[in-house]
Amino acid sequence: MPVVGPISAGHLQAYVDASVPPAPQLGQIETMMGKLSIALPKREMSDEEANERLDLYWQALKRHALPDLQQAFMTLLRTCKFFPTIAEIEAAVAPIRGRRTRRLVAARLLLMKHQREWRPSGEPLTADEVRQLGSILADPMGHKAGEAA
Repeated sequence: MPVVGPISAGHLQAYVDASVPPAPQLGQIETMMGKLSIALPKREMSDEEANERLDLYWQALKRHALPDLQQAFMTLLRTCKFFPTIAEIEAAVAPIRGRRTRRLVAARLLLMKHQREWRPSGEPLTADEVRQLGSILADPMGHKAGEAA
């Protein structure tokens, strides 16, 4: 694994800091379940049974990240022949969550490696070298003042 420099480490840290996806809200689970129930065949049930089923699905699925659930529900919508069980939803979420987790672990490992192993290469620039570099950057063609470009 490479040792990343401070700029890449900063980008990786920003990725890790922003990597906590939002949790679903009951209404979002209810919407997903409602769309699945419209699109897929299911057995008839009373309103009381439907509410109980929604509560069971909510209790089982609320621990998952919302983007993972949304992606899994789109997969289930395309692949299921009947209304999915909680186990089928969990099976659809697992590889999605796994990919996200692997990316996060890799970013954390690169950050740890940077913190342990990165050393600046060479000596820091002197004040005179900084001025020279500044003049080169200001005029990369090396023209002297008053010269035609």
